[in-house]
Amino acid sequence: MARYVFGKNAVRGSLANEGKEAVRLNVLRGNKEAEAVAKEARALHISIEPKDKIWFDRLAKNSPHQGLALELPDFDYSSLEELLKKAGPQSLIVFLDQVEDPHNFGAIARTAEAAGALGLVIPQDRSVQVTPIVEKIASGALSNLPVAKIVNLSRGLEQAKKAGFWIYGLDGDAKQSLYGEDLSGKVCLVLGAEGKGLREGVSKHCDKLLKIPMGGTVGSLNVSVAGGVAMFEIVRQRNGR
Repeated sequence: MARYVFGKNAVRGSLANEGKEAVRLNVLRGNKEAEAVAKEARALHISIEPKDKIWFDRLAKNSPHQGLALELPDFDYSSLEELLKKAGPQSLIVFLDQVEDPHNFGAIARTAEAAGALGLVIPQDRSVQVTPIVEKIASGALSNLPVAKIVNLSRGLEQAKKAGFWIYGLDGDAKQSLYGEDLSGKVCLVLGAEGKGLREGVSKHCDKLLKIPMGGTVGSLNVSVAGGVAMFEIVRQRNGR
């Protein structure tokens, strides 16, 4: 079963990391801006197929596609066991508790890859999966960032604890500030669903709940923004050491 990655940055990222697996590159007829990317694909011996705008709009569901869509085999999910085996003394794994918006998922993936995270973990049900829109927003990050799909998030957190990880959940009602916590070592960061936050059953498996101090009148941040703030606080602390 094939999947499509569309948009210039996402396609280029996939060509750099998954080019050998690519089936074909679809290019919008008459799109001169796509020629540079098509040239990269030809160098990897990937076939080029012209398509019309209707085909692209249907595929991208009216999201910007820039006239480029790379066809790849179905997304290869990792396992939590594989992520834990790769863990070093300063590893970060990001758990998503039923995040359902593909734009948020894609943005979190892009930030996690930039922050050097080991991977993402998502539940099998009630969660957005890796889709063309997710990969478009991630801008190629998912070519480098493993995604593990598990049946039960709470059991996965307990499994990470046994592997030496400290579990931090982001919660706007928490008493402890993100900036007052030592975030070194093996860390799992748990991000809750849009508007709902962490489920009670998941938050109970966190070692600590942390909040991002807010200075304005807005009560909370979008999950992808909050995740970015937390991930790069972890990066800042580790780089500072």
